[in-house]
Amino acid sequence: MELADFDYDLPKELIAQEPLKIRDEAKLMVVKRQKIEDKFEHRTFQDLAEYLNPGDTLVLNDTKVLPARLFGNKKGSGGKVELLLLKELEKDTWEVLVRGRRIRAGTRLTFGEGKLEGEVKDRTLSGGRKVKFFYQGKFLEILKELGQLPLPPYIHQELKDENYYQTIYAQNEGSAAAPTAGLHITTHLLEDIRSKGVNIAYLTLHINLDTFRPIRCKDISSHQMFSEYYEISDKTARIIKETKRRGKRIIALGTTTVRALESAAGATNTSTVITGLIRPKPFGFVCPTPTMSHEPSATSHEPSAMSQKGWTNLFIYPDYRFKIVDVLVTN
Repeated sequence: MELADFDYDLPKELIAQEPLKIRDEAKLMVVKRQKIEDKFEHRTFQDLAEYLNPGDTLVLNDTKVLPARLFGNKKGSGGKVELLLLKELEKDTWEVLVRGRRIRAGTRLTFGEGKLEGEVKDRTLSGGRKVKFFYQGKFLEILKELGQLPLPPYIHQELKDENYYQTIYAQNEGSAAAPTAGLHITTHLLEDIRSKGVNIAYLTLHINLDTFRPIRCKDISSHQMFSEYYEISDKTARIIKETKRRGKRIIALGTTTVRALESAAGATNTSTVITGLIRPKPFGFVCPTPTMSHEPSATSHEPSAMSQKGWTNLFIYPDYRFKIVDVLVTN
């Protein structure tokens, strides 16, 4: 399957640049898959509960976006530099995307008049850098003081209120981007969903580089995903198991939720699901000839086995066979 198969026209003037003040007034297109012809309905997110049934389970990604965008200077020359923190590789050493000239190994960086300093240690295969940070105090507190929330590249206006780029249920800090489907959810909407007898469960997947990285391979099956960390609790695993046992549906809010659920189910395709807190191996923008089958692995995908922590580089594309997720709500 070629990348060109996914081309479509999206006029720039139709890309929203500001969030709605009332989140769940966002438009919602409902696609009902049919054997002969799909049916479409045009609603708003306020109507979401109408499409859920008692006993269904709605699963949300409770990751929280870090203020991972840092603006600073090179020590000595004063040249401007911008970093986007992707993930912590070890204590105080991060994989980052970098913007600036001649940011080589050994380059010293300074942010916030010296409150935070860094040293470039190495170049990553993806074109980023490994940076070791030096500071007094707590890193996260300094990051919240000096950093900014990274916005998607299609958003060209600064947010007046950065809370609009967090879901209302965000809990676990670690993402370089928001799980955007969740931005349309309100407390009132969740109450409506619960009152209908629908379960609500949470997992965590910290969003990484692939949110910002285009697919460059002509054959999409050759594209390699960067690894993202996820956690599914015992409580969520039990809810999913019981939902499936009763023959009800799992509704995933956002593609990041889908990746976590399907990864926990033991799915594999052109990339390998990595579990058990193993650090992912780095790779670059190469497009190798695919050698692995786009088929489910022999690993058990019983819901009872879903409680876990790990890393995933699962890449889902047509004709993937879903094992856990029945319905997707996406942005």
